[in-house]
Amino acid sequence: MAGMNDDITRKKNTGEPGNGGQFSRATHTDAEVALASASADDDTLAGALLVPGSIQTIREQLFTLTGAQRAILVRSFRDNRDGTFSNIHDAAWWSIHSMAEQEAALTALDGRDSSDIGEVNPNRAAADAIYDDAYWHARQSDDDNTEFFIVASAAQDAAVGLTYRWKIGREDCPGWTQQAYDHLTAPWNAVFGKIHPLDPA
Repeated sequence: MAGMNDDITRKKNTGEPGNGGQFSRATHTDAEVALASASADDDTLAGALLVPGSIQTIREQLFTLTGAQRAILVRSFRDNRDGTFSNIHDAAWWSIHSMAEQEAALTALDGRDSSDIGEVNPNRAAADAIYDDAYWHARQSDDDNTEFFIVASAAQDAAVGLTYRWKIGREDCPGWTQQAYDHLTAPWNAVFGKIHPLDPA
């Protein structure tokens, strides 16, 4: 478990929610789909419009988990990081980092601040803020921090997967496949079912 905990720790942010943290000032407007390609088809754009609400649902679910739901999430997340599945998880996150770098580069060309995730991709900011908020919640509560960080990481995986759902299979996003998306969202799916309205049941 040491490796998993180290990985989870690396993913957390240090900004306090609502108080100047790196991901604390994300907003949700029609611009949430600003990074969608102008040539994207109608189904892709329709799916992108549903992402902000789906991310918010994951956040609400995280903070209202029952004990039974938490146990399922912890077990599913651990299974999802074991053996071969760990390689799939790492490859999925490699693809996500690559897409984020592409977005930052495009944002810089547009004259915006490429170091501010809220400027680069508001949906990604909201997804990462889930873990940020969970970190502060755990620090101020009597929760089992190890388990709570695991379920928070599962929530972040699912939400970040949603952020890039519309890019699945694109040639300019190597490695970001349906398998990668399904892998990141699997633990959350195990408890709550599909996380995006247009995902298969």
